[in-house]
Amino acid sequence: MKTKSILVFLFFLFVKQSQAQTEQIKFYASAQPSVLAVGQTFTLSFTLTNFSASDIELPNLKDFSIVGGPNKSVSVQSVNGDWKQVTEYSYVLMPRKSGKFSIQSATVKTKKGILKTNPIIVEINDAKQSTNTTNNGVPKNFDTSNNYFIQVITDKPAAFIGEQVLVDFVFYTKVPVQDFRVMEEPGFLGSYAQELKFYNEPQSQQKINGKNYIRKLIKRYAVFPQTAGEVEIQPMTLEVNILSQDNDPFSGFFGHETETKYCTSKKTSFKSNLLPNPAPSDFIGAVGNWKIDLVPTTTQISKNDALSLIMTLEGDGDVKNIQIPNLSFSPDFEMYAPKVVEENTSENNGRLISKKVFEFLLVPKNEGHHKFSAQISFFDINKRDFDSKTFGPFSIIVDKIKKNENSETEMENDNNSFNLIPTLKKYLAWLAGIIISISLIWLVFTLRGKKRQKPENIKSTTLTQLTESPKQTLSVPDPSEGLQFYIDQADQQTFYGKLQQNLNQYLIQKLNISNKGVTNSEIITYLNEFSNDQILISKVKTIFSTCEQVLYAGQDKSAMMQLFMEYLKEIKHSLS
Repeated sequence: MKTKSILVFLFFLFVKQSQAQTEQIKFYASAQPSVLAVGQTFTLSFTLTNFSASDIELPNLKDFSIVGGPNKSVSVQSVNGDWKQVTEYSYVLMPRKSGKFSIQSATVKTKKGILKTNPIIVEINDAKQSTNTTNNGVPKNFDTSNNYFIQVITDKPAAFIGEQVLVDFVFYTKVPVQDFRVMEEPGFLGSYAQELKFYNEPQSQQKINGKNYIRKLIKRYAVFPQTAGEVEIQPMTLEVNILSQDNDPFSGFFGHETETKYCTSKKTSFKSNLLPNPAPSDFIGAVGNWKIDLVPTTTQISKNDALSLIMTLEGDGDVKNIQIPNLSFSPDFEMYAPKVVEENTSENNGRLISKKVFEFLLVPKNEGHHKFSAQISFFDINKRDFDSKTFGPFSIIVDKIKKNENSETEMENDNNSFNLIPTLKKYLAWLAGIIISISLIWLVFTLRGKKRQKPENIKSTTLTQLTESPKQTLSVPDPSEGLQFYIDQADQQTFYGKLQQNLNQYLIQKLNISNKGVTNSEIITYLNEFSNDQILISKVKTIFSTCEQVLYAGQDKSAMMQLFMEYLKEIKHSLS
């Protein structure tokens, strides 16, 4: 009886303690600190008491960057004899902008239902940094009490829409740093930006207000304003591992300890200005330092040919803003819709250099000697005003339609053939006698064999079996195969040699030319019979003539290599 009473007492004690523990389950949130500036970090914690869970649902944190966490810690605490388990989940957050923000509740599921944390209010102050700098790139009135900081440096305080502005993110430190990594990339509101990869600026030492700092360029961007006004440069955040500076003489034997810190640049801006108004009617949108050229692919054509004009622009402005020029040429030519055949960017001396190539296709209406010019306008940054450039005058000779371009060659071959006729007659008569003799011998043996053959062994052969043969399909090679490699290597000589060979083999198979040793001019003749597309024929002629100019005359046609890759695609499409 006594034992039974003890068991009942222990049971009720266990139930009461379980109920007390259940009632003590708590779930709350905290932020430390709750007031800070843009570029600083704070710790957001979610604490569970007397309960452990791995399925915590976080609130929306879109206004913050998570630069650390989640970090989990579990501890057991005793308060007035009551034991409780405390589980804490913490995150290190970086605000994206200034303002007062409410972090809504996190939730977790328990046996008693869903628990929610209290909302948290954090206040972010806007600490805007001036871009005014001294000659050495250090901001004026800078507080050198900071051991490390990120400085944003622009190469100019203001720019026109479409002008290139270089924005550098430079890290300064006066304490030893093991390494760092970018946690949050900067943003450029109201502009187009492209990160540069190749620039020659090694790490250096710099004295600021009497204190020595190590200077390291982290990232450089080419920024092109798209709208007028202030272009905001959003902060960049670094995770910095700082080496410990303890006095333990044996610490180096076991590896140096590091302390992780977060460093953020302050929000900066530069001014973007509108271009002068009004702009010239022939303004093509090019702003900056540009080299512009317009050249014809040839100066003499037939009336049934087409003429290509290639305009090349290379400069440091926003290439995406450049529009196709609205050029008007001689009324003796009909112009097809111009198109962009190349657009790319590269880096040169720490700046972004862009290239854009347009093609204008003209078809002559009349024969004769024609002259025409063209003009465009662009905005010159050095002059800070619009400038114009005139091309030409171009002198183009349009000949009559040639029925057979290789007639002289054929006539010469005919004359040579005429001189060989007496000799050929002699050898042909001798050859004919041999063939007749061999044929008679073969006929005699064949007739004797048929007489000895038994009827039951004779296998009938139908007409279908005699005429049917496996169909052979020859795969037509891709004329552009392997050419891009030589463009990337800037190997003009090999490119044009391979181009001529590829196009020659492609057309021989595509046009079913039996003579594999056919010349380029003979291929053009076959092509004229196969197709009435004069633009197609003109492109083939242009490729063949340019290849000869490079391979045999040593001319520089490197600027046209990428254009001819487009030509090959169009030729292949037209003949498919």
